[in-house]
Amino acid sequence: MMRQREETIRREQERLDKEAQDRYDQERLAAEEAERREAEEAMRTAAALQESADAFQRQMRESALHQQLEEMRRNAQKLREEEAELNANQQRLMEQKNSVMNQSVSLPNVLPSNDALLAQMLTLQEEYARLQRENAQLRAELGNDTAKFLKLFVKVTEARGLKPTSALGRCDPYVKLKLDQQEYKTHKQKNTLNPVWGQEFELFVSASRSEMEISVWDDKFTGDAHMGRALLKLSELAIGASETRWFTLQPFRIGEKVSGEVLLTFMLQPSN
Repeated sequence: MMRQREETIRREQERLDKEAQDRYDQERLAAEEAERREAEEAMRTAAALQESADAFQRQMRESALHQQLEEMRRNAQKLREEEAELNANQQRLMEQKNSVMNQSVSLPNVLPSNDALLAQMLTLQEEYARLQRENAQLRAELGNDTAKFLKLFVKVTEARGLKPTSALGRCDPYVKLKLDQQEYKTHKQKNTLNPVWGQEFELFVSASRSEMEISVWDDKFTGDAHMGRALLKLSELAIGASETRWFTLQPFRIGEKVSGEVLLTFMLQPSN
């Protein structure tokens, strides 16, 4: 009887232990699933915030360029009005001069002298010539908007063969695009030397001979580290044509050792 009782107690204890282990495994899996969902939600929230910030920056730049273009158009209209007024004044002075020269009587108290009229005409002609030059320059600028106001659409796709910046071989790379005073960054990709981003950006081009700097960085707590850079000459691009290209990374400074390539797709288009 004692032996049967001990066997029953042992089996009951094993059953209780198994139930406790099953409950622990279920709770652990539930906790891991909750943590995973929280991490995914945090990533989605961060991506949405980044997209909102990028959209706001694009709107601000578009508004500034639009205001600049409108100001140039107003200046052109003002120059045209001043040119018309100068033409009218010049015509009136020519009529006065002809009237004085055709009269047989002297009218010193009514009309200015011939010398004064000639001096005024010369002054007006000089001013007219100056305004014509300014007007021609402004019209040339307004007539060549596609060379001065362009948009560059860039997609940063991926990189491969990057050189680690530490002995541990761990890197969290991201890409930085810099054009004139504009600067954009991709999200960082954790612990990889072959990152994939697939992010798109929109930059404004104010001069056809600008260069865009493409740089790759390793995100570190102690300060981001160089992983290489490349340059894109915008004068090489055809407006309206899409191009995909691998850029071989070059060192930032003499003596730095870098390796790898970064893949970009880009297209240059008129801003309007």
